[in-house]
Amino acid sequence: GLGNAYWARRELDEARDCTERALAIREHEIQPKNYSDIASCLGNLGNILHDQGDAEQALGYAQQAVDLLTIHGKNDLRLA
Repeated sequence: GLGNAYWARRELDEARDCTERALAIREHEIQPKNYSDIASCLGNLGNILHDQGDAEQALGYAQQAVDLLTIHGKNDLRLA
């Protein structure tokens, strides 16, 4: 998505903003929830935060992504 495009260009503030907005949409507005997409957003936020030098918060997002996929990934054919 757009956040990844900004991330690739090293425009990290813009990447974070777009990815946070994408996460909010995926978590609250799209039904049924697509946990794979939510986990992807969480992982992307972790990568962006890591590149911004915030390793602790990056790890938190990465862990959320792993936890979400551990719980819901077995029901997602794309991850089987």
